[in-house]
Amino acid sequence: MASPFDPISAGDPYPRSAEARNAWNEMLHWWKTQRGGGPPLKQVMRQTGIIEIKNTSGYDRDRFDVLGIDDVFPDPTENLKRFKNMPALHGITPALASHRGKFAILLKPADDGKLVHAVVAGVTVAKVNITDVNHQYAEVKDGDATSLASSACGSALILWIESGTGVKWAVIRMGNDYSGASVPCECKTALVPGGSCDVYFRDWNGSAYVTDESSYETAYDVLGEYRGRARDDMTSPDDDGSFGEVRWRNQRWEFTELQPHATWIRCKINDSSYTGGATIPVDNVVVTKPVKTALLMAKVTLVQNIHDWDNANDNADLQASWNDGLWDAVQMDCYSAGGGGGSAPGPEDSPLDWMVPVSQPVQVPLQVPQSSIVSLPWIS
Repeated sequence: MASPFDPISAGDPYPRSAEARNAWNEMLHWWKTQRGGGPPLKQVMRQTGIIEIKNTSGYDRDRFDVLGIDDVFPDPTENLKRFKNMPALHGITPALASHRGKFAILLKPADDGKLVHAVVAGVTVAKVNITDVNHQYAEVKDGDATSLASSACGSALILWIESGTGVKWAVIRMGNDYSGASVPCECKTALVPGGSCDVYFRDWNGSAYVTDESSYETAYDVLGEYRGRARDDMTSPDDDGSFGEVRWRNQRWEFTELQPHATWIRCKINDSSYTGGATIPVDNVVVTKPVKTALLMAKVTLVQNIHDWDNANDNADLQASWNDGLWDAVQMDCYSAGGGGGSAPGPEDSPLDWMVPVSQPVQVPLQVPQSSIVSLPWIS
């Protein structure tokens, strides 16, 4: 028995089949309801992340070039019906500040001013400039439409890429949302509370985080509570900047964590003939608070003599506290370790705590034989 869907030839009687007629009507109904007044192909392509884009960059573009999404046409106030059915985008040379996550990959070459299909979401082939083989994401390159740039985070996830560095062919998935993710970073420049600084991202290499110095971003301390040391502010091995984490929010990077800076230090006086002055030279600095992993903001060689101490022995111990960019001396040893000379106990005496609170005067201890006491407070 012949099928009602068999092809017919010229001169054949027109088939009268309810099955064929119903199938035809069903197809027409689907076409009218899905197309929204326009060709069904464009509707399907728009829903799958492929859309028409007009190259308004001012240059002819190759297949798989990158355009930042700048505008739409027609404007809904000018042609609402066409806007509903067949909107197209304007594409320009991408700028990182404006087109992070808002870009298209061209599926065909596009002369300047021409319309072509492009991918705005989903999986596609792309060219990515790899600056670090540990990078797993890609983002637009500032002022460059020829490729994406690899990154420690980005709006495109790299599913596969050629080995090595430089511009490589890749398969990516566009539309990656990283707005809630925290990204490890290192301060490139110094940060003061409530301010901003440049940061490098840090990549996991399989065993440790490594700072990527190939590019940097600006991050903000919106809480007004972080102070960060700049990379290379101190000499090796203490040349790292403050480590922390940033998160993409409100179209910018914001600090969520930062390595604490030192608030208390222990050091030694570095002057064999110190007799007073506004500052005290010091060396052998050790961080004591808040934690021993806290960072000094810069090398400490001077502390402020806020109590006008008039003399101290070389290598005497001293403690200082952070005071808005300066270190204030708050406690000082009244003798030099192993000093002798009549001004303090010699090495044969018990190693008591010789740190003097600033509110108490330093006094020379009485010379009392050790055999006559159990312990002796040398400091009044």
